[in-house]
Amino acid sequence: MGAMATLPSYLTAHYDHLAFPGAVPRSFVGPLLLSQASIPFIHLFGGSVNEQVIVRGTLGLLSSLALSYYIRRVRLAYGAPTAWFYTLLQLSQFHFAYYASRTLPNTFALIPSVIAHACFLPAPGWRQSTQRNHLKLGIYLLTLATVVFRSELVLLLAFQALDLLVSRRLTLPQIFAAGLAGGIMGLVATLAVDSYFWLSFGAAPIFTTPVLTERFGLLWPEFSAFHFNAVLGSASQWGDSHWHYYFTSALPKLLLNPTSLVLLPLGAFALPHAARALLLPALSFITVYSAAVKHKEWRFIVYTVPQITLMSALAAAWLWNRRAKFVAIRLLLLAVLASVPVSLMASAGMAAVSSFNYPGGEAMQRVHALAVSGNTTGTEMKVHLDVLTCMTGATRFLQEAPLYPPSTPKYASHIVWDKTEDATTLLTPAFWEDVEYALVAAKEKTIGPYEVVDVIRGFGGVRVFRPGDEEGGEGWGLRRYLGGWWVGVNMREWIWIVRRQSL
Repeated sequence: MGAMATLPSYLTAHYDHLAFPGAVPRSFVGPLLLSQASIPFIHLFGGSVNEQVIVRGTLGLLSSLALSYYIRRVRLAYGAPTAWFYTLLQLSQFHFAYYASRTLPNTFALIPSVIAHACFLPAPGWRQSTQRNHLKLGIYLLTLATVVFRSELVLLLAFQALDLLVSRRLTLPQIFAAGLAGGIMGLVATLAVDSYFWLSFGAAPIFTTPVLTERFGLLWPEFSAFHFNAVLGSASQWGDSHWHYYFTSALPKLLLNPTSLVLLPLGAFALPHAARALLLPALSFITVYSAAVKHKEWRFIVYTVPQITLMSALAAAWLWNRRAKFVAIRLLLLAVLASVPVSLMASAGMAAVSSFNYPGGEAMQRVHALAVSGNTTGTEMKVHLDVLTCMTGATRFLQEAPLYPPSTPKYASHIVWDKTEDATTLLTPAFWEDVEYALVAAKEKTIGPYEVVDVIRGFGGVRVFRPGDEEGGEGWGLRRYLGGWWVGVNMREWIWIVRRQSL
């Protein structure tokens, strides 16, 4: 009983999910595995590099290893030219690389899903029993990822299983057995780990899973998220998109390379068998998911990018193998090759723009410096972070130590970070009495004598800058050659840093 009593205080001291839980619970299985994988690198570089960089680097490495395995299977299945074209097309896309190191459930789900789809690829020269085992491994991994990380993958799993069944690569009992094994393993892992971390067995759990929490004191985060978003329809609180959003907006951004508009239909026409195996499950998943959930984000369908990109690579390899026959084929192939550096430049520009999306992290960096310069006694200092700050880069890693250490970080450890989001509490004057600094989306949100000490600006859209505009940057030195015209990032005020005034 003593250990149970101290658990909430232990979790509160070492984690921030109880103070800032979000709309739905997310599994700790992925973060726990990632933390273990990061430990060797933390021991090597932890003294000189912020642990956030190390952890994200480790996750990026794991994503790269999964993609590397996929490319190896592409080479085995379709040959070296296809593997080379796939590598060029995939690595020049922005969003896949952008998500490869983000510590989100989508990334944790992306890694096993990439490996699973590698297992679904043909393997010429392998024994049939070995190929069947890999197909079953793919079903196992996709089921596990569905249960633990992202419930929407159940649709992709269903269409992939249907394709394997129709093509007679697996029988129904084989699919069922592999899926059952993955489901049981994932369910045991998530129930054990997440019931512990989310305190579902407590008297007043933060989140509940229908039936499981009430009867057994267990929490299944992905089922809770599915119930909240799909059954209750609460996903629409974050906005709705048109039914065609995934096809007209998300997929063009994810694929990025403009020649995909030609390569995909060409590949579907020239290689119908491969198109059925690659495109049919992926596009069926996107279509049904688009109709089922009105709230849409490109990260919800990022799992289909490898298959669709591979279809483009197959079409490009088809052109390569026939380049000596027709001038039109050589011209189209030249366009494909020329599009790769264009996509890389576009990806570089999108990466630069995305760096302005984290004003919360920038604000925490600034507060660390302010705390060092203003707190010469080392006394405890309370800093409040509002919801926008927490959603735009204010991580637990930055609470422990700044990403770029100030010159004298002696007193930074005395900062107490507050993430209260209850609207009633924030309207109570007593709450603000001991808040020294506040990072807020609007300075009017504070109560009491506060002064603005800094304003953090962030991404406010892309616009055309005219001659004479001071903003917009120098455009890598090119702006002066364009008469002062430039397309750049419009910065706006995002986070206000305010400090309590001495009376």
